[in-house]
Amino acid sequence: MSSKDIFHCEENDDEVIYYDGLKEAFIGLGHQQFKGPYAIYDREKAIEIIARDFYKEKKKEYNFDDMDAETRLNVVQAVGDEAYEEAMEYFEYNTEGAWMGDRTPIFVIMKDLLTPIEPIEED
Repeated sequence: MSSKDIFHCEENDDEVIYYDGLKEAFIGLGHQQFKGPYAIYDREKAIEIIARDFYKEKKKEYNFDDMDAETRLNVVQAVGDEAYEEAMEYFEYNTEGAWMGDRTPIFVIMKDLLTPIEPIEED
């Protein structure tokens, strides 16, 4: 199921490009003057989704029943780290780095992950 099956935009909906498999990372639609709408995704959440899928596949390579608890924990951590690194590389090249035309989706680094240069005053 793609995000398009779930979300609907009244204007120009047929031109919005959605990523299959990243429904959980979809945060909304954005516009620029005379352009848009664009599907907008949470960048870190998208990477986490890809990493989760990679982790599930990598985990199949191991027989955890034959391992003691400490070994199992070490293997799970190593597999998780490796899956995240591969997901980041995959995302940067195949997802964020893909050009699909004028309506290519946008990935946002969420505010809570940014380090401000100067303090942001809240009203």
